[in-house]
Amino acid sequence: MLCADTRQKYLDWIFCYLDRAYLLPRHESLREISVDLFRSIIFAHSKLNPRIVDGACDLVAADRAGGELESDMFAKTVNMFHDMQVYTKHFEPRLMEVSQEYVVKWADEEAEKPLPEYVKSGRALMDREMARVARFGLPNTTKRDLLMLLEDHLISRKEQRLINQDELADLLEDNAVEDLELLYSLLERRKLGASLRPGFQKWIDDEGTAIVFNEKEQENMVVHLLTLKRQLDTYWKVSFHRNDALGHGLRESFEAFMNKTKKTNASWGTDNSKTGEMIAKYVDGLLRGGAKAIPASLSRKTEKPAVVEAEEDNEDVVLDEDTEVNNQLDQVLDLFRFVHGKAVFEAFYKKDLARRLLMGRSASADAERSMLSRLKTGTFLSSPLMCCTNIFRMRRRLHRQPRANVPRHRAFARRNVLVQEHRRRAQRAPRHRPQRQHPLCLGVAHIPHRARHHTAANQASRRQIRTALQGQALGPETGVQACACTLPA
Repeated sequence: MLCADTRQKYLDWIFCYLDRAYLLPRHESLREISVDLFRSIIFAHSKLNPRIVDGACDLVAADRAGGELESDMFAKTVNMFHDMQVYTKHFEPRLMEVSQEYVVKWADEEAEKPLPEYVKSGRALMDREMARVARFGLPNTTKRDLLMLLEDHLISRKEQRLINQDELADLLEDNAVEDLELLYSLLERRKLGASLRPGFQKWIDDEGTAIVFNEKEQENMVVHLLTLKRQLDTYWKVSFHRNDALGHGLRESFEAFMNKTKKTNASWGTDNSKTGEMIAKYVDGLLRGGAKAIPASLSRKTEKPAVVEAEEDNEDVVLDEDTEVNNQLDQVLDLFRFVHGKAVFEAFYKKDLARRLLMGRSASADAERSMLSRLKTGTFLSSPLMCCTNIFRMRRRLHRQPRANVPRHRAFARRNVLVQEHRRRAQRAPRHRPQRQHPLCLGVAHIPHRARHHTAANQASRRQIRTALQGQALGPETGVQACACTLPA
């Protein structure tokens, strides 16, 4: 006995001649007539219609429940709906109703799980639904409506669940960069990525305040602040895709806790903030020790690939010592820009700068000039401090100069200046204190020529540095401007 498909083929062949001979003038075919008869007699039946549509939806429900989808059966059913032109009117609305019931129930059950698991499960569900649509070639209207349904119930109606501040703080504390990126990407489907700003700002303020007011770790305050700033920059660039609102929130929170004041023993019972002082001390240690003074946690050679990619934007950089120091100075200046009381930093920085120059403790003159050039836009770091570094450089060059390169009249001029300065000090000294005669006053013949040259150059350069920092006039031959600064003796 012939099967149904074979009988249908024979019928098509038998009536093919009839189509051409008798139905051609009517512009109808046997297939169109058979489809119309099936739609009007079988599909439009009050009892058969729900069973046909629900049967197709049951195939989808079985696949969602984890069973095996009968791909051939479902594909033929979808094609039949398209042939009868009942897909949009009968099947698609019913599919959306069944999908909505399933998604609502699924979201309520999964919402009880931790936030990272809910986000991963939600993303996986959306991917499975879209893959089924693409696999069976469902219309774009089905894809659009199903995607809107998923986003509405999984994101919009669960917004408060997704932006929970406590669970967000746990992700930030655990440095879960990938989980935060999944969370932000899920929220950004409905343009809700900026809703993470309150929780993000709260966590930054809590962490930064704990660092600033930790009296036991005052010496490592700047190291902890730089580590926190680097971590936050990674979150903003990698996890939050450089969102403008979250970037503004990061800077506002950082500026807020950096300028908080509290009377503690570390601030000597005053309301002054310690951040400016500790930043100046960290810069002093960095300029005295060079790349060796950089903590291992802040060295770019030990960073993870994700952090390097976030900071360098996939640019190749040679990690030598000068680059390490310059990068560290840039990061410190990022912190310095958040400080309101820059006068505290100014006082400590000038004091440390004078000590480094006078005692020759700078690791690199290039690093000193680089730091001054970075601060040159400020109100207090201008020509006087740059002049101090020039004097320091001249002093070192004079020490290396041979005897023949120093004109004789210059050595005597420096000697005369030093002798006059010593005599003025002796006149101002108390009478009961024994006066000590300057060695240069004994006469030039008592001191070797090379020793006379180095003594005069050394003492003159030190006096010029001290005078420049104390704001005194250096004389018409120097042309150095005055600068107000307190220099230790």
